[in-house]
Amino acid sequence: MKVKSPRLWTVTLLVSAGIIAVLAITLRPTPQVLPPVLLLPDSYNSQLPIPLFARWVPATQAWAWLWQLKEFVSGKIKPIEIDTDIVELSQITTPVIGAPTFESASSQRATLRVWRLQTADLNSLRQLLRTTSGVTVLNSPRIITGDGIGAGLYAGQTMVHGGVTNETGVWVNYFTRVHREALDLTASITLVEPLTNDVLVTAVQTNLNLRARFQIPIGKGIFLLQTFPHQANRNAVGVAIWTKP
Repeated sequence: MKVKSPRLWTVTLLVSAGIIAVLAITLRPTPQVLPPVLLLPDSYNSQLPIPLFARWVPATQAWAWLWQLKEFVSGKIKPIEIDTDIVELSQITTPVIGAPTFESASSQRATLRVWRLQTADLNSLRQLLRTTSGVTVLNSPRIITGDGIGAGLYAGQTMVHGGVTNETGVWVNYFTRVHREALDLTASITLVEPLTNDVLVTAVQTNLNLRARFQIPIGKGIFLLQTFPHQANRNAVGVAIWTKP
């Protein structure tokens, strides 16, 4: 049985490290100058992307050494914790925040406003909303992901209405890119709620269907508010997003 010499192993490792370094530089996306908020079309595919390295190298025991070498060359992926509060606000409850960073054109369907706030100010706003009459906390999902990694969750239930099976609840999908001064966050958030009378479910209604890309400076978070100015029977939906990179 032939045994590979230490010199051959050294050459193999150096070549592999060189290949990984070239791939890391080549495949790293070119930084783009993006607006603070970029709305994406409803047709945006929120399917979580798979990193290119993971597409080429199987995540199996046989290839564990190459994954370890990749971490040695490009560094370990730093985990990012993304916390979210989704609240419903009555028509008479409107938080006073100041001028928004972004405001969509008003339509008969909905108006979207987005604020980029210092983390401390965002936490104060969250605590205020939680103690304000007319505000209901619908869900507070927490997702742990990393640079270039997508993650998502669903919290809800299945119900039958009119002979059709419907899913209600909250769908959240995030994809992150970490830069020196900001977090590039692509978010897909959907909120579907049942409409009820005193006895029965009468319909299901989508109260939030957001597809957007946010540039969040380090040390800040965002609060978005979707209102329905031409629909007096619909409450507003607010979403607070803050990260712990």
